[in-house]
Amino acid sequence: MKKAFSRILDWYTNNDLVALIPEWWALESLLELEKQLVILPLVNRDYDKYFAEAGNVVNLNRTGNFTAIRKQKGDKVTVQAANASADTVMLNQHFHVSYSLDDQDERATMGELRPKYITKAAIAIAEALDMVIVGEAYNFLGNAAGMIGDTLDDQYVRDLAEIFTRNNCPRAGRNCIVGPASENQLLGIDRF
Repeated sequence: MKKAFSRILDWYTNNDLVALIPEWWALESLLELEKQLVILPLVNRDYDKYFAEAGNVVNLNRTGNFTAIRKQKGDKVTVQAANASADTVMLNQHFHVSYSLDDQDERATMGELRPKYITKAAIAIAEALDMVIVGEAYNFLGNAAGMIGDTLDDQYVRDLAEIFTRNNCPRAGRNCIVGPASENQLLGIDRF
């Protein structure tokens, strides 16, 4: 692609801006991808600056909890041990969407093709990334409320909130990701 652009640019002008073209397309694509993501922005990204290559193993940690202990005047302070558990994530997923649009395609249509297809490519990649992350849900079935196919109702949502609380999931920033059918059921409940 770079060579093709280079030939076109050399033919029309003396400018040599080929080096800018791939980066421009990549930035435009990434901006569109970020708009399409649903689940990935909810994932802990504390380790991003340390790991960036496929095949890396990211060692994550979770800090343990403490218990508030009642103290009376004169009682000694009870010192609790700080603990943490570890988990690992393998960076082994790679997605791409490739397509080719040339000047003839652009001229033969009644509008700019690039923005349309960049959006479609970003949607495809975002959906694939979200599905990989959602697939990790099977590792956490012990923390699930209800069964697949259950009707989402007020009691279901309250049971889910209880499971989150019992597992020390912070109340601030909790999210519930649902598909179209579940969203339809939740929208039928007045308070949602």
